[in-house]
Amino acid sequence: MRVADYIAQRLAKESDTVFMLAGGGAMFLNDALSWCDGLTPVFCHHEQTCSMAAEAFARFTGKFGIANVTTGPGGINALNGVYGAWTDSLPMLVISGQVKRRTTLRATGQLGKLRQLGDQEVDILSLAEPITKMATFISEIDEVPFVLEESIRTAKDGRPGPVWIDVPIDIQAAEIDPNKYFICSGSVTTTQPEALSAAAAHVAKLISNAKRPVFLIGSAVRSSGALDDLIKLSALSNIPICTSWTAVDAVAVDDNHYGDRPGAVGTRAGNIILQQSDLVIVLGSRLPIRQVSYNWENFSKSAIKVGVDIDPAELSKPMVSLDVLINADVSSFVKAMIQSSTAVAKKHSDWLVRIKKIRDELPAIDPQI
Repeated sequence: MRVADYIAQRLAKESDTVFMLAGGGAMFLNDALSWCDGLTPVFCHHEQTCSMAAEAFARFTGKFGIANVTTGPGGINALNGVYGAWTDSLPMLVISGQVKRRTTLRATGQLGKLRQLGDQEVDILSLAEPITKMATFISEIDEVPFVLEESIRTAKDGRPGPVWIDVPIDIQAAEIDPNKYFICSGSVTTTQPEALSAAAAHVAKLISNAKRPVFLIGSAVRSSGALDDLIKLSALSNIPICTSWTAVDAVAVDDNHYGDRPGAVGTRAGNIILQQSDLVIVLGSRLPIRQVSYNWENFSKSAIKVGVDIDPAELSKPMVSLDVLINADVSSFVKAMIQSSTAVAKKHSDWLVRIKKIRDELPAIDPQI
């Protein structure tokens, strides 16, 4: 589906009304929000009216206020109603259209240098940030689900207030696979059990179908308290554990389930094991340059790549393209995996034998030595 339709369907779960004024920079959002089941579009004659109507809607109904405006003057005109929601603590989202990413000052590095680049472009976030709880420019498709969830939560949590999402028109029209994303973290300290179970079940199915799966772990596995459970899960499922540089001591090197240390500062065996894997489950590692190298497009190229991280920004950054993105506390996720009977249903003994052979034939060569 289009990103615009994904956004509309998610917002329909928060409110039943959207106030908008059509514009070229928001045409796909206009279309999706207008025809989405569960949302009633109210078209206004001025963007200031849109934002004030959304503010009043939140004030008098107790529901989530939503306004949709276009780029440039459209966004600027909406600021007055946003300030009203800011001072009166009303939960409200303004979603604005923006010019194509490649013609934005932000994307070209000219922000603060040129006054305008794209057609009717305005750096609306610089104007909206002082009067919103959160204002975000969408630069990558994978950011959309996480920014949307965080923005909605931020608008309603604690002292309520307005939030703003700026969506370039090429992202509005882009295709997105909703099944790729699992958002399990309500905040740093809370986890959504149903979403967590769904994510664990999905990964368990991937494990069941895989022939050469590995866990690739970062330092967060230890800091989250997940290490003991992960070692237990590894033993139950016969899935080897590969370690990043910062988790090098997490698994004993003579452990049968140790998959060695891949990466630019890793070992030959570790890199070969990772590249031969058909499923890589990344747990609590931000996949930095030293892990994935500057040739990150070919990082475990033939494998399905699953990322589990409590920070959604680490999942959606424009480097390694992950196939499944799970925003969750690593410890909670590993526990959910242990509870899933499917996760331990298939053994991978042959893969462990193959890994041992690779490690025996390629003794550790540490480029740091």
